[in-house]
Parts: sequence; C-alpha cells; structure tokens
Amino acid sequence: FLDPSQFNSVMNQTETALSDKTGVYANMPADKRIELARQTKEQLALSTVEGLIRQSPQAAMADLKSGKYAAFLDADKTNSLMGQATTAITAQEVDAQRRERLADKAQKDAEENTLDKIINDAVENPSSLTASSIAASNLKPSTKLELIGKMNAGFFDKPAPTKGGVHGPVAARISAGWRPEQADRPQRNKQTHRRRSFADRRAQIAF
Repeated sequence: FLDPSQFNSVMNQTETALSDKTGVYANMPADKRIELARQTKEQLALSTVEGLIRQSPQAAMADLKSGKYAAFLDADKTNSLMGQATTAITAQEVDAQRRERLADKAQKDAEENTLDKIINDAVENPSSLTASSIAASNLKPSTKLELIGKMNAGFFDKPAPTKGGVHGPVAARISAGWRPEQADRPQRNKQTHRRRSFADRRAQIAF
C-alpha cells in the first residue's frame, strides 16, 4: 500500500515520466501512453486509499466522500473502497466496545473483592474499619460514601451484650446473624455466625 502522504509526489513523478519526450515512454503511441497513465493513476489512488483505510478508515471515508480521488477512480471502485472503510470502522467500534466491557468487568470484579474484604474484616474486627481506609480503596465514590455513612451509623459495630448473653436491639441482633429461635440456645456455632453476619451486611450494601 502507498503511504497516503506520498500520493501527490508519486503522482507527479509518474506524470513526469510518462510525458518525458526523451524517456522510456517517448516512442509509445499517444493513445497507449494515455491509457497507461490512466491505469497507473488509478492504481496509485487505489493503493493510497487502501493504505489510508488501514491507518484511519474514518479519514479514508471522508476523502472518498469529498471526491478527492474522483478523477482517478470510477464509481464502482469508489463504492467498493467505501465498503471496505465502513467494515473497518465497524470493526474498530466493536473492538472498542469489547475493550470497554472487559475493563468495566475487571473494575467491577476488583471493587466487589474489595467490598467483600472490607465487610468481612469489619465483621471480624470492627475497630479495623476506618473512613480513611474506605476512602483509599478502589471502590466507586458512591459505594465509599455509603460505607462511611453506615460505619458512622454503627452498622458494623458489635451489639452490646445484655442480660442472658442476648445481643442488643432486635434489628442489630438480626443483622449480626441472630434469630429469635436461637434465644434459648446456650451457644451458637461461631463460624456460622460470622458467615451470616457477613452475608447480612453484604446484602445491605448497594453496589
């Protein structure tokens, strides 16, 4: 493919060579020389536009629509090149959308992992959670603000024990994994409690 920036210079060199009365084409009949010039210019234009399609199909389409190569390309060849440019533009758009989807998924996965870790750490050790650590995380701003707000509201605090070892207000106890039917049980499985506590809190964080 011809470098689009070289089109004019190569075209001028071609015309000069074909019209040189002392050159290699000097003895060629005029009608044949004219046809050779037409074919050569057409091929140069084709090669130039095809090269431009590879570099920037949008620029190639603009040049074709403006008629920049109309003197060298007939309607069929122009339409064919426009079809190639359209295909290349569509391919670029599809690739860009795919890259954007992959980037969004990777970001969301990373945020999900961070959110799970923050909540799990808070359930295990509420004092480890700070507004600064949330603000410095890779979570999106709205999720950071929600977490900080819930932390300030005591969402991650351990309910204070009351008589009989039953924890705090009913809402707080339920969010921590407590269920009414467990009130008379002397002990609960701690691992199950932690899992429920994490799941309950995680489910209440919008994401």
